[in-house]
Amino acid sequence: VFVDARVTNNVYGISAGEGEHGLVNMGTIVVTNAASAAVNGNANGNGIDGDGRVGKGINLDKSPGYARVDAVTAGIDLGTGSSYVLNKGSLSLSDNTGSNALAYVDSDFTGAANAFARSEIESSTYAIRTRGADSYIENSGNIGLIAAPNAVSNASGYASGNGSRAWGTAISLTQLDTQIHGIIAEGDG
Repeated sequence: VFVDARVTNNVYGISAGEGEHGLVNMGTIVVTNAASAAVNGNANGNGIDGDGRVGKGINLDKSPGYARVDAVTAGIDLGTGSSYVLNKGSLSLSDNTGSNALAYVDSDFTGAANAFARSEIESSTYAIRTRGADSYIENSGNIGLIAAPNAVSNASGYASGNGSRAWGTAISLTQLDTQIHGIIAEGDG
């Protein structure tokens, strides 16, 4: 059994691409990112030498039973070029992304049970981000950022059978890479 779920979700209050920018807004931008990916793989090997497997061997880079979320949450995001932002306060952002990978395997008699589950989240949260060389930012207060991503992986392999001829392996990996920024100017000017 091979199960794979991947989600890319970018959520912006205000976003502008390349070129000359100007932005005023005068306050209060609320943005929530709640993207999620979930997989559940179950395998039951029946018979005298029935093997049960979620995944195919130990591959720590791409373990089947794989759930991944890539997310960007931004209040104001301005691309390259000259930027200007004013806002006048109160940006509130929440990153509540979730990733859940489950793998359960059961084998019989002389079979092997191999379960591999991997769950990953890579997310970035920005209240205000500019990438222009001549950025100017003024906010006037009240930036609230919450980064609460939740990644879960669970693998279980159960082998029932004749002594040492039945065996089970379970590998579970969870990885979180989260960045949170109030105001960031990435330009090279």
